[in-house]
Amino acid sequence: MHAVVFDDMGNGIYRMENGQDWIYPAEGFHGRGYVDGIEVRCLTPEAQVLCHAHGYEPVAKDFQDMKLLRERLGIELPAHLVGPDG
Repeated sequence: MHAVVFDDMGNGIYRMENGQDWIYPAEGFHGRGYVDGIEVRCLTPEAQVLCHAHGYEPVAKDFQDMKLLRERLGIELPAHLVGPDG
């Protein structure tokens, strides 16, 4: 979870540990999911891929998250987010 401040256009601005800002696009906040059967707001699958695609080296849990998005929702992944087990 990352705390963000919203700008006038609805983009979410997240201040990273290195002091730089990461901008979540406004349309990325239209996701919906379920936690224990309760509908919750979340990032869209596309925004989740965007966040994983830039700014750091993915690790095993990131590859697993991306694999699930691809398998369950048919989301296309950049090649560097497809883990070693495909």
